[in-house]
Amino acid sequence: MTILTNATLFAQISGASLGTWDWATLGIYFAILLGLAWWVVSQKNDSSKDYFLAGKKAGWVVIGASLFASNIGSEHLVGLAGTGANDGMAMAHYELHAWCLLVLGWVMIPFYERSGIFTTPEFLEKRYSPSARWILSLISLVAYIFTKISVTLFAGGIVFKALFPIDVFPGISNFWVGAVGMVLITGLYTILGGLRAVLYTELLQTIVLLIGAASVLFIGLHQVGGWSALKEIAQGVDHQAGFKVILPAEEENKGAPTFLKEMAPVQEETSESPDGEALAETENAEGTAEVTEEVANDTPETAQDQEVADVSTEEQTQEGAENELAQEAEAATDEESVEASRDVVVMSPIYQPTGDEEELTKEQLARATIRDDNVLEIDELTQEDVDQIKDVVGPEVYDKYFANREFKSIDEVAPPEMREQVDHFNLWKPNSHPKYPWFGLLFGAPIVGLWYWCTDQYIVQRTLAAKSQKEARRGTIFGAYLKLTPVFIFIVPGMIAYGLAVKGHISREVLFDGNQAFPIMVKEILPVGLKGIVIGALLAALMSSLASVFNSCSTLFTMDIYKKVYPNASEKKMVWVGRVATGVMVLLGLVWIPTISMMKGSLYNYLQSVQSYMAPPIFAVFFVGVFSRRVNAPGCLTALIVGFVLGMARLACEILDGFMPFVEGSFLKWFATTSYTFMCIYLTVVCVFLMYLVSLMTKKPTTEQLEGLTYGTATAEQKQATRESWNWVDVVASVGLVAIIIVIYSYFIG
Repeated sequence: MTILTNATLFAQISGASLGTWDWATLGIYFAILLGLAWWVVSQKNDSSKDYFLAGKKAGWVVIGASLFASNIGSEHLVGLAGTGANDGMAMAHYELHAWCLLVLGWVMIPFYERSGIFTTPEFLEKRYSPSARWILSLISLVAYIFTKISVTLFAGGIVFKALFPIDVFPGISNFWVGAVGMVLITGLYTILGGLRAVLYTELLQTIVLLIGAASVLFIGLHQVGGWSALKEIAQGVDHQAGFKVILPAEEENKGAPTFLKEMAPVQEETSESPDGEALAETENAEGTAEVTEEVANDTPETAQDQEVADVSTEEQTQEGAENELAQEAEAATDEESVEASRDVVVMSPIYQPTGDEEELTKEQLARATIRDDNVLEIDELTQEDVDQIKDVVGPEVYDKYFANREFKSIDEVAPPEMREQVDHFNLWKPNSHPKYPWFGLLFGAPIVGLWYWCTDQYIVQRTLAAKSQKEARRGTIFGAYLKLTPVFIFIVPGMIAYGLAVKGHISREVLFDGNQAFPIMVKEILPVGLKGIVIGALLAALMSSLASVFNSCSTLFTMDIYKKVYPNASEKKMVWVGRVATGVMVLLGLVWIPTISMMKGSLYNYLQSVQSYMAPPIFAVFFVGVFSRRVNAPGCLTALIVGFVLGMARLACEILDGFMPFVEGSFLKWFATTSYTFMCIYLTVVCVFLMYLVSLMTKKPTTEQLEGLTYGTATAEQKQATRESWNWVDVVASVGLVAIIIVIYSYFIG
């Protein structure tokens, strides 16, 4: 799920419901953050080692917390909860990649430390050639600017606009005030304090993240009735979904669906429809249903197939979403106005035709197909659906549309054997599953995990700042334990939200759009004060991601590009260049924001999947490089170039297939639609094969070139230094982490 989508959803739900204590909590958080940043900035930053590697004095606690905070974005707070509500534990495979941090600590850190690198592309230069370093550095910089920086800034602007609907500066949208404000706060302490500022502020942000998310977990678990009660609702019974009800279209309103509204609690005003009929916002103190026309952009998407909720439909641009959000925030000045505008959502089992289609009635087939769209016309409702509607619409609307009709029961429309069983406590989905095939997740997704956790500058730079191999390794072990927490503080709250919605304790909107699980729980179950902590957690996620990428970009540009062009530059000059580079990255991110806001939501989501296609060649050149002495520079360059070309070709085909579908059964159709988890495996096999093929056809590297850079060429002194950097405590902690992962895999089997 994109950061943009999460910020938008969160802001829509919680922005107008903060109390005095919530704002006080936020104020305290920012005061502590700025005080900490000021203290760090006042420390010495005269050399490149001080600025880019925090003087290589970081301890394991700071490193582990920074690894966690850098990884956790707002997509974890909102997006993982959404997948938990929709699909349960399936997405936990990615969080269980905590073991990849152990690979970083035990396998890769000795090579990074003994080679004395500032960046991971620099390691490729030492292992292969300067060309490999240039290629990876440039690709990383471009990817960071076009994704991480600009998207995080855009999300910050969206959140700020929702929290402060009235413009702070007349004539200037609070969207831009928020985006630029994040730059001034995060960018300033990152530019002045370097990696040290990033590390220590992320320690604070980790604490805020854990407290905020854990409060949602424990309060939600209490309200749903405990773990056993949750399992009774979320495993092995009918899988409930939410459906919005479409009213009969007026002749003058063809093409624009009109959704049934919940009754408005306060008399406001009456508006006339084109044919003169009063369609009520509200008519009297008792209340009637608000039935207002929705724009086509509000047409919902399927809940079953939606892992990531687009901010807009295919036709709506991100800019339109921003404008729509701003209008909603300005309109929702009090809680009642937000509640009054909600669409009616009915809860009903998901079902699909089973068995021989000839034995099913046309009505059953039609109903199952229509229900996939998560909207129902009145004729498609069951009696159970109508029973839910009676309590939330006024008598006038109910009598007009429902009282004089006959509706079938759910058993008549869909017998039990046709109904989908909820499977939220199962990590192991069948390989036919469109999103979470177990084989692809178990063997394909780790390729992305190993690339991200073990070779990406964004992550690895934290360990390069360690005092020693021992501190770096223990930092990765601590970070790995923290990495397991999202399973319980993000995914499980999503499952809890599903259970609470089924029981009627929170809005059924969760069943219609799982991505609103976390925001609705914050709004409806958290007490005043804790909401402020959770908003602080969201802002902490945004700011920690932004600070990390600023510093990584600065280091890549200064050490991999500027220093290569000006090898005799002084230490002070490189620190100055690093600060300027950070500022330039900030400006480029701001410039790119308007472009992102004009992208179509689906296209933007496709762009976010680019890491799945970038990972295989990078994974191959790093891991094959340290385990094999035979692969050489030509093999590395071939794998990098061909791998990137194939990955981008897959991305292009995926996009094209969305606009102009390829012929079913063709190679292009297969190439465009095969699960990205399987595609990761295929691309990795191709890259490794090409590395060896080209290497065997070209000159073998000399032992002198490889000294200390592969397992087979490490000297006795280097091996001894690595051995002295760990003891039984590190082994027990690592084995304990693996044991916990195995227990989680074994427990969540349905």
